[in-house]
Amino acid sequence: MTNLTPTRFRAILDLTAAEVFADSRLFRLEMAMVHECYSCYEGTGNPLVDLPDAPVRELAVVSRLPLWISRLLLAGAAGSARGAKMPSFHIDLYSGRGKTEAEFLHGAVVRAGEKFGTCYTGQ
Repeated sequence: MTNLTPTRFRAILDLTAAEVFADSRLFRLEMAMVHECYSCYEGTGNPLVDLPDAPVRELAVVSRLPLWISRLLLAGAAGSARGAKMPSFHIDLYSGRGKTEAEFLHGAVVRAGEKFGTCYTGQ
């Protein structure tokens, strides 16, 4: 989940994490997308599990905090971990490969939302 929404959003905009975090409007939009992913996932009834180098449960909490607090808490992580790196989706998108991980990752959120009625799917 930590690599789900931000990668696509940043790749489409051709921006790094640090650049998104520097713009309050983009940061607000990114946090709204992260929050939506967590909301969809909560409907599954499965617990969140931290991954190596990815504190999934912590990010779920931070995504629900007031934006000024979440931005302060996440700014250091964005600047140090992936601040200047482009996500793999960006590489796929701009390399012309034609296939990406988007349907697998993002489709899973939509399918969970539809199945459990926990997020807006546009239908």
